[in-house]
Amino acid sequence: MSTLTLKTLLARVQTWPKGAQEEAVKALQEIEVDFIIGPTTRQELDQSHQEALRGAGTDMEEVFGRYNL
Repeated sequence: MSTLTLKTLLARVQTWPKGAQEEAVKALQEIEVDFIIGPTTRQELDQSHQEALRGAGTDMEEVFGRYNL
């Protein structure tokens, strides 16, 4: 899919009835949540990765113990 295709579709969405536009917005927001990592989540993942590289994370025994595994 090209940027032009997306822009063309979004231009058409502006001509849709209000209810259809609202559904389009909801769908796009759900896709964004599912596929796009925000800056806060990215920072948390990077921090967790760095901790794991240093061996500073939670021991597996502790994790298993929390859940009685």
